[in-house]
Amino acid sequence: MPVDAEKWHQDMIDKGIIPDKDGYFHYKVDVPKHTVRIRVDITGMPEFVMEIEVPNNRDSEEYIDQFLDGILNENMRYNCEWEVD
Repeated sequence: MPVDAEKWHQDMIDKGIIPDKDGYFHYKVDVPKHTVRIRVDITGMPEFVMEIEVPNNRDSEEYIDQFLDGILNENMRYNCEWEVD
């Protein structure tokens, strides 16, 4: 049975599977973004804001905590407070 390529292509797009410029298909996933205000208690270190994407299947606070642990050095990690805006 022949496949109607245009119909198949549209079906994929309707399911949220989007082709890239090379024709490969990828799932389109909506990932919530959280704006996180970070304060580090170190002299001269300004407060800064980051936008962090949290996967749908993860707890936001736990994920952000682990993410910051991965990017901050040891001194900053133990002197850091953060909150989600």
